[in-house]
Parts: sequence; C-alpha cells; structure tokens
Amino acid sequence: ILALLKSFGSNAPDRVFDNPYLLLDLPRMGWETVDAIAVQTVGYPKDGPARHAAATIEGLARHCLDGHTVAEEPEIIELAFGLMGTTPNEAGWDLCKSQGRIVEELANSETGTPRRFALPPIWEAEQTVASRLMSLAGTAKPLECEIPTDGLQGEQITAVEVIKKSGVTILAGAPGTGKTYVTAHVIKALLAAGMGGIRVGCPTGKA
Repeated sequence: ILALLKSFGSNAPDRVFDNPYLLLDLPRMGWETVDAIAVQTVGYPKDGPARHAAATIEGLARHCLDGHTVAEEPEIIELAFGLMGTTPNEAGWDLCKSQGRIVEELANSETGTPRRFALPPIWEAEQTVASRLMSLAGTAKPLECEIPTDGLQGEQITAVEVIKKSGVTILAGAPGTGKTYVTAHVIKALLAAGMGGIRVGCPTGKA
C-alpha cells in the first residue's frame, strides 16, 4: 500500500483500477500476478490497449534481460503472444509510442537493417556508449608492444591483430568463442611488456 501511495498518490486506487498494468512498475509485481489482478479481479478487457501495451513492453524487457538492446517487431510479437496468448493489437503499439515507453528505429534499406524497437533507458545508454567510443577512437593510439598469438586459433588470432593496431576495439562473439580468453591473453602480454594503468571491469563478474 505504501508503495502504491508513493508511486501514484492519494488517488492510487482510481489509477490502478483504470489501468492495473501500472502495477508492473512496482517491485516484485510480475506479469502473471498483475495480469491476473487486471483481468480476473478488476475485469479489465483482454483486448484493452493498456494490456497489449504492457505485454509489448514486458516482452521487450525480457528480451533485454537475455542481453539484447533492441528487438525486431516479430520478436516482440512472439514474446507478447507468449504472455497474453494473442498478438498485440495496434492500439497497444500506438499507446506504447504515444507514452514514450518504446523507441522505434526505422528500417534502413541501404544497410538492410529492419525496423527495431528498444526501451528508452537502454536506447539512450547505447547511444551514449557509442558516442563515447567514437570520441575515444578519434584520439586513441595503437598498442606499441608485441602480442604473441601462441595458443590462439582462427578468429582469435584475427582479434589480436585488430587489437594491436587499433586504439579502441569491440570484441564480440557468441558464448564459448574465447572473448574472455583473448582478453586475458592480451592483458598478460601488456603486463609482460611493462605496460601499467590497466583496468578491467565486468557488469556481471562471471567472466
């Protein structure tokens, strides 16, 4: 109750009754619980725009939890369908856009990039990271030391060659392809060459 009052004020009951899916913004209120409250308790229509908008956002959020920053429309539709048992309607999509809860990246015929969507905070964070990386790339210098490729193979060797001649490198790949191994290999070589000021960070700590 306190969380409701803090989030929605003294008219919390009216706001929640009008759109029960506002509860998704509260801690520990998952889709299954909120949807049951909305449909079974409040009697919110299953084809209501707020329900379809909420399922669209929830589907995109779950996609992001898998490590993605954007999703194509078919991917979101599939995820939302898994939540509601039906395809999100146009009213739901329109509500997401009008409320600024989703960012749409238009298709690019030149690059072949399809229309994609992202959650605003993640989209903004990605734009910030991209901007800062471009700034770094404009001033960073190639590494001035040898990095042996012993113990590496295929694209791992290619990655090291790119790292040696690039001031800034983004190393990407599927799980198990050796990203952490290559990174450790490069750091070991830099330390052996007497290079200091090395900092390593990871958002999860798993690597």
